Amino acid sequence: MESNKEDAIKCLSIARKSIELANLEKAQRFVEKSIRLYPTPEAEQLLTNLKNGRYATASSRSAAASSTKNHKASTSTLGSTDTSSDQRNYTAEQVKAVKEVLAYSKDYYKVLSVEKTATDAQLKKAYRKKALLFHPDKNSAPGADEAFKLVAKAYDILSDPQKRAIHDEGGDLDNSSRGRSSSYQQYHAYNSSYGQDISPEDLFNMFFGGGVRTSNFGPGAGYRYQQQQFRQRHPFYNNRQQRRQQQYNNHQHQQESTFSIGMLSQFLPIILLFLLAIFSLIFSFESEPLYTFRPQGSNVQLRSTQANNIKYYVNPKSFAQYVNQNAWKFQRTERQIESAWVDELRLACQQEQRQRANLMAQADGIIFGVGRNEKAYRQAEKMQLKHCEELRRLAPKIRG
Repeated sequence: MESNKEDAIKCLSIARKSIELANLEKAQRFVEKSIRLYPTPEAEQLLTNLKNGRYATASSRSAAASSTKNHKASTSTLGSTDTSSDQRNYTAEQVKAVKEVLAYSKDYYKVLSVEKTATDAQLKKAYRKKALLFHPDKNSAPGADEAFKLVAKAYDILSDPQKRAIHDEGGDLDNSSRGRSSSYQQYHAYNSSYGQDISPEDLFNMFFGGGVRTSNFGPGAGYRYQQQQFRQRHPFYNNRQQRRQQQYNNHQHQQESTFSIGMLSQFLPIILLFLLAIFSLIFSFESEPLYTFRPQGSNVQLRSTQANNIKYYVNPKSFAQYVNQNAWKFQRTERQIESAWVDELRLACQQEQRQRANLMAQADGIIFGVGRNEKAYRQAEKMQLKHCEELRRLAPKIRG
C-alpha cells in the first residue's frame, strides 16, 4: 500500500479544498477514497468531523456561495474538471447499480453479472455493458469511478486464464489485501516483473475505439507485455498474430531449405571426387592389364625391352598408343616393365630357396642324423636356382 500513499495525499488535499468551498459531499467522498488508498490518522479524523457535521455551518455555506465563481475561474486555468463533474445529475437507479457492484468486490463473476462458465465472448459483452454504465462521463453517482475500476479489474482478471484460475481457487488478487495465498504470491511476483496492470480507462478505450493512452505507462516492458496480453485475447489481433506466426514459420522453412542446399553445394565437389575414385578403382579391377609376362587374355603379342631384352606380352591394339608416343615416354614404360620383372624374379627366387631348404631338411633325417639320406641331401644341395641366378644377373643392370 506504500505505492498508493501519494495518491491518498492528493485525495486528502482535494477534500480540504472542497470543505473550503462548502462542497461537503465531495469532501467526504475523497476522504473515504484517501483512506481506502492509504489510511492515515489525519484522514480518519477529517472523516469523523465530516460525518458529525462539524463543517456544515451557515457561515461556511454562505462563504462557499460567494467564492463559487472565483473558484470556477481558478480551476479552469489549472485544467481541473472535478467541480464540473460533481455538478452533473445522477439517478437513483445509478446509485443503486453502483452499490450493488461495489458489494460484490470480491466476486468478479457477480461484478460482471456472468456465470462461472462464461466464455470470452460473454465476458466481453458483459464488460462492454458494465463499462458504459459506470463510466465517469456517463455516471456521476457517488462511487461510480470505483465501480468503473472494479468492472475493468474484473474483466482483466477473468479474461486472463492464469488470473482467472487463481480467482476461482479463492486467491486474493487485491494488492491491498493482507492475507495473501501462495497462488497470489506467485501471481504478484510474476506480475511485478512485467510492470503495472493496464488502467481501467485504457482498457475502456481499447474496446470503444478511444485508443491506448500512453501517459500512464513508461517505455519499459510492462506496457508492452500488457498490450500483448490484450491483443492475444482480442479476436482481430489474435488472427493477425497467427498470420505473423505462420509467415515466420514459412521464413524459417525457407532458411532451412537454403541452408541445406548451401551445405550440399559445398560438399558436392568432395562427393564427386569420392565417386570418381570408386569408379576408377572398379574399372581398374575389371580392365585388362597393360602387359603380362605370360600369354593372358588378349595379351598375346610378344615383345622385348630394348635395354635388357626382357620378354613380355601385350595387346597390340591397346599397346599401340604407348609405342607411338615419344621415345622418352616409351623408354619409361619399358623401365617400369623391367622393374616389375625384377620383382617377379625376386619372389620366384624366394620360392626356390624355400623349396631347396625343405628338400635338404627332409633328406637330413631325424635329430642327430638318424635316417639321413646322404644322396638326396647332396642332390637338394646342388639344386639349380634359375630365377635367383637371373635375378643376380639383371638386378645390377636394372636397379643401377
